[in-house]
Amino acid sequence: MSALQLNAIVMKALVDPDFRENLLNGQRRTCLAQFDLDEPDLQALLEIRAGNLEQFVDAVSDLVMAEKP
Repeated sequence: MSALQLNAIVMKALVDPDFRENLLNGQRRTCLAQFDLDEPDLQALLEIRAGNLEQFVDAVSDLVMAEKP
């Protein structure tokens, strides 16, 4: 998973309140459709369980760290 893609998703969530709300309220697949994610990466992001942006960012960070050798 590209750290740049993940960074773009997180940055959009930080600056766009509608995107952030939809990312966390069950509309994540729709939000992520604008990013060029392959299916495994999309699935990994869809499986994140987060009630707020901080939890989502922590989970994304874990994904990035898991990718590093």
